[in-house]
Amino acid sequence: MMRQNWQTLLTRAHANAFRVAALSPQVTERFRCLVSLAITEGVASEKFRYLAEKEMKNG
Repeated sequence: MMRQNWQTLLTRAHANAFRVAALSPQVTERFRCLVSLAITEGVASEKFRYLAEKEMKNG
C-alpha cells in the first residue's frame, strides 16, 4: 500500500514537473532530499505533504 501511495505521488509530481522547474536550485535540492528521506524512512503521505508544503513556504 505504501508503495502504491508513492507511485501515485510520483505520478502527480511528474505531471506537475513544470512547477518544480520554476523553483530555485536550492529549493529543488531540498525537495529532492525530502523525497529521498520520505522513501527511505517510510514517511506517511500525510506527513510528507505537510513537510513539502512547509518547505515550499520556507523556500
